[in-house]
Amino acid sequence: SLCEGASLDLMAPQQPGYIYQWQDNSNAYNYAVSAAGTYTVKVTNQFNCSASASVKVSFVALPIFSLGKDTALCKGKTLALGAGPVTPAGTFLWSEGSTAPTLNIGSAGLYWLQVSNGGCAYRDSINIVVQPSPVINLGNDTVLCNGQALLLDVSNNNSTYQWQDGSV
Repeated sequence: SLCEGASLDLMAPQQPGYIYQWQDNSNAYNYAVSAAGTYTVKVTNQFNCSASASVKVSFVALPIFSLGKDTALCKGKTLALGAGPVTPAGTFLWSEGSTAPTLNIGSAGLYWLQVSNGGCAYRDSINIVVQPSPVINLGNDTVLCNGQALLLDVSNNNSTYQWQDGSV
């Protein structure tokens, strides 16, 4: 059994005077395998004596998944990382050493998850950056007389605003 996407080079004993015949009638001493099936070689020596050998090759599907695109978090927030909406079968190993199917991230870094199943493993990674939260200050609590107004200003470049009344 091979992991999906792998290849195998089958080799018969290489000796001067040997003649090779594979199941597809090719005649090299080696044969590249990239698909499941039974592969047979017949080797004939200089005395016209021959022997055959066969091997059955199968492929095990990789536990393919995605951690998603690289992303940014606001400082103080966390992100639950997992192998996607359909968690593949297998054993889990995170870059942090955890073996749980999910990992909560709260700091910047490159995180990877490797899922192993049937001797085959697949790994995906995600880069997390942490962005600072905007700093705002509305000032001290203030008492206003009836009819007075107070202008509140929290101007912050490249920010959007939403006040308690829904205005922006």
